[in-house]
Order: sequence, then C-alpha cells, then structure tokens
Amino acid sequence: RSMAEWEDTHGVVIAWRCFPEILSEIVRHAKEEGLVYIVTTDNAQVSSDLAANQVTGLENIRYVVTGVNSIWIRDYGPWTVYLNKVQERGISDYIYNRPMRPRDDQVPYEVADYVGDPVYNVDEDPFSWIHTGGNFLRDGVKAAYSSDLVLRENSGKTGQQIAEYASIFFGIDDYRILSRLDYDTIHHLDMHMRILDEETIAVGEYPEGVADGPVIERNLALIRNHYRTPYGRPYRILRLPMPSQAGLYPPFADYLTYTNSVFINKTILVPIYEVPEDEEALQLYRDYFPGYQVVGINCNAIIGRLGALH
Repeated sequence: RSMAEWEDTHGVVIAWRCFPEILSEIVRHAKEEGLVYIVTTDNAQVSSDLAANQVTGLENIRYVVTGVNSIWIRDYGPWTVYLNKVQERGISDYIYNRPMRPRDDQVPYEVADYVGDPVYNVDEDPFSWIHTGGNFLRDGVKAAYSSDLVLRENSGKTGQQIAEYASIFFGIDDYRILSRLDYDTIHHLDMHMRILDEETIAVGEYPEGVADGPVIERNLALIRNHYRTPYGRPYRILRLPMPSQAGLYPPFADYLTYTNSVFINKTILVPIYEVPEDEEALQLYRDYFPGYQVVGINCNAIIGRLGALH
C-alpha cells in the first residue's frame, strides 16, 4: 500500500541543490514535525546555507551523502509503501523519466540504504516502468491518478501493463488516467491537482476559458461522473485559484500553482508568489485543515523551473 501524503510521517527527504533560501524554509518548518533527511555531498555547505538563513536547532537533521542532478526529489525520490497492513515499511521506485539525470535515479537506493528499508524497483525486465512523482497522486488506499504522460512515456507498454506494475509495486488497484494539459509543459498533475484526503481533491481553477482551464474542467467532470471515493461516495472538490502573473496566464506566464504543496504531519507548506490570491489560497487550506499549521513559502525564484514545493 502506498502511503498517502497526509499520513503520519517519520520524516521528509529533500535534495540540497540550488535555491538554498527555499530549501531552508522547508527545513525550518519540517524539522519541527520530524526528521529531515538532506541528500547532499557537502554537509558544510548545507550548514552554511542554513545558518545564513537563520535556521537553528538542527537536532532532527540527517545527511544522506550522495550526489544529485536536480532539486526535484518528489519526481525521482523514494516512495513509502507498507506491507502487511503497516507492519513493514519499504520503498518502491521506477525509472525516472529524465535519463539525463542518472544520479537522481539512484537516490531511492541511497535513502533506502540509509534508513534500512527494502527496495522494490520497477526498473528491469520483466517489469520496467518510466514515471515521475509529480504525476503520481495516491489516495493512500488503492487508487491513484496520473496524466496520460505516463502512457506516452511508456509507448512500448499497454495501459494494462502499466496498471499491473502500479498494483504489484505500489498497491494501486484503480489507476485513473486524466488528459494532460496543453500549457503545463511537464504534464504533472501536481501542478493543478492535489489529493487532500481519501475523499477530497483540490483542483486548480482558472477564470472561465483561460489557459488550461477548459481541460481542467473536463478532467474534473470525468472525476465527478465516473470515480468514487474508497467508501463509494462522490469526491468533495476544493477549488484553489490559479493566479495570474502580472495579469498574464500560461502560456504567456509561469505556471503559478497552489496545489504544489507539501504535507509534513500537522504542517502544510504552500507555495506563494506575492500576489493577491496568496491569502485566499492559504485560508482555503486553513479552513479545510483546522488545527494544522499552514505556511506560505515564496516560490517566485523557482516556479519558472516548472515546479514549486511538491
């Protein structure tokens, strides 16, 4: 069974590469909720960056010493899975869909070795699956969502084969495929969609007819009309604004998103952009998760790289 992102977690794993201010903000809040495993080859540089950003009290920091090619560890990093209900923890993985980043693809092995978990990897025949984590949203029970990027990047495989891999290695028995968006060039669902709990999905909302709004609405209609929660009920849908950038929307602006957030136990880290919609988005999270700490982290420096916090 793949762990849902809102479940209790022992810790969080990040890759220390570029953007030290944003990474420091993640550490500032994550270390209060559990361990922070930092993947790096230079502990001294990480310590210097944290000190420069006034992050103190580092008792919960752990260093996984290995190289990475990029910061996007949710796309290539380890996935927690449980066996025998929750009696045994393991790590599942697939072939990262960025072959030009070979060090990234080894990180799940390094993390598994550090924490002592077994690895179940869909990376060689007869099982071989190319995938990316920002496009793999799970409900923590038996369902998951991806855009049809997962089919396009596995063109030698049938949809049935991909669903079989998801079942064997991740415990997904209901794999739901949505249309990729026109202007989200990486086609990752987490840029406009988020599973908040077993029965609630957050979906980004553009002004009518703007940018990827029409495709998002068609995908949402598919979810409402054809899919049910693990308990047989229709999903609750929380709409989060998709803000403009200086009045412009994709493809004429960066892909500003509030769904690219991170759960760390009772803290939720949400990307913000110094725009009026920031407070609306943060309040929507607070209203839906009373008792949680909802923290906005300025992601203007990184969003142009086609991602934020998740």
